[in-house]
Amino acid sequence: MKTLLLVLIGALSFSFYSHANGLQEATLLYQNKDYQKALTIYESLDNKYPNSVPTLYNLGNTHIQLGNIGKGIVYYKRALRFEPRNKDILHNLEIAQSKMRSEEHTSELQSPD
Repeated sequence: MKTLLLVLIGALSFSFYSHANGLQEATLLYQNKDYQKALTIYESLDNKYPNSVPTLYNLGNTHIQLGNIGKGIVYYKRALRFEPRNKDILHNLEIAQSKMRSEEHTSELQSPD
């Protein structure tokens, strides 16, 4: 029984360590404006840890930087399911939705009738 508990603790520790390292690596890439590589790592982390608010939030930020506003909004909303009062997420979601409305308005103005 003790052995099983130690194995489980070790596996959880490794999992947390892997997640933290992945977040750190992706964040460095993001800070260096290498958004595409950061996105690849964040997506990999999302596949392994789908309920990670930092991963979801950073996926939202990265998609916004890449011009994928709709996808950014989707990730902010996913993050809000776990932390509905997170001010950073709410703020970025509001900005992204405003950009989306602005782009839609601009698109309507440029469309030939």
